Amino acid sequence: MALSIVSKVDDTTKAIITASGADNESGTLYSAGQSVSLANVYYEIRGTGTATLKLGDQSLSLTGFGNWGLKEGEPRKVIEQELNTATTLEITTDANVSKFNMAVEVQKETETK
Repeated sequence: MALSIVSKVDDTTKAIITASGADNESGTLYSAGQSVSLANVYYEIRGTGTATLKLGDQSLSLTGFGNWGLKEGEPRKVIEQELNTATTLEITTDANVSKFNMAVEVQKETETK
């Protein structure tokens, strides 16, 4: 199964992307000309493997089914960089992922921490 990526929303404050695929996938889910943070991920990872999202120096490993973000104790993943620096959100899956689906929300940063 090939990696499938669909942009659902891309406005001035956020972007929402859906992605699906299977084992040994890798690719770019979102690329922006400004700093973004990973805010929320709804995910379904089938099999015993792991899907990893990488945003700059931050990474998030996901297994099973669930929701990451927008909950107490789970702050947005923000990378340390200038606001007007290009940002890329990438995904990789290992050989034990039989299939995955996810919806990812990124927030476009407008001020530094």
